[in-house]
Amino acid sequence: MSEILDLVVSIAFMTLCSVLVRGFRSDRRLPSWWLGIAIVPLLAWGISLAVILLPRPISEGWQAGELNTGRADSVAILFYGVVLPAAYLVFAVPITFLVRLLKSSRLKK
Repeated sequence: MSEILDLVVSIAFMTLCSVLVRGFRSDRRLPSWWLGIAIVPLLAWGISLAVILLPRPISEGWQAGELNTGRADSVAILFYGVVLPAAYLVFAVPITFLVRLLKSSRLKK
């Protein structure tokens, strides 16, 4: 059940950010690069936000050698909040610029 809530919060966060970006632009349209660059980090930050807002309870029969859900939450926050967006942007931004450069060079010919 918590995974569904994570996705709901993540999609709501992504939608809210997209609406805010549209609201600040004069033409009320999302930039052409938005889907390629911004969606994955926004979804990842939304999942990280969901983990912060909806922490996982520690089960009643928890023993010292078992998985600590609090520690797992911190790992999830670190992964979805920092590692995944950074890794995605390291690849997505140069690829997007290369694609735009190739398209513009083809149009000039």
